[in-house]
Amino acid sequence: MLEKDFNRDLFRQFKIYGGCSHKISDESRDQKPFDGFGVINGKAYFIESKLIKDNFTSFNFNKLEDHQKRNLKSISIHAPPNVIPAVAVSYWLPRKFYGFFFFHYDIIDYLISIDKNSIKKKELLQLKEDFFINIRRTKNEKGKYTYEYDIKELETKIITTKNFIQFQN
Repeated sequence: MLEKDFNRDLFRQFKIYGGCSHKISDESRDQKPFDGFGVINGKAYFIESKLIKDNFTSFNFNKLEDHQKRNLKSISIHAPPNVIPAVAVSYWLPRKFYGFFFFHYDIIDYLISIDKNSIKKKELLQLKEDFFINIRRTKNEKGKYTYEYDIKELETKIITTKNFIQFQN
């Protein structure tokens, strides 16, 4: 499993559910502002994704490059509320689970502003039951395996500053 595989699984669901999406090519010579975007149900998501393999660990913000943070923050400041900058943090533990947390960029920006450099494993474990989006492996009609999740969960399980702080109390 590579990050590009997670991106394929993440962005494909927008199209399956009737929206549209685009993964920005990794082959570009220019810096990518983020990994891609998807539009569905009147909302546009600008997404940077990260994959953590083989171990359920904390998510360190240094995995985000400075230009990615700047771009997501700029979207947060200048875009209307139906445009959502997000970071999808995927966990792939073979034969155990595959899924992701979907963070509104505002919570990451807030945590950085109070000198936190990560979301700790303990915090993620607390969030897992209510906010983890599972990706299911299914076999298609051609006998090939695909990975799917319910796209509606992007809206219901997005981790915002408000629900992150409430969950901590």
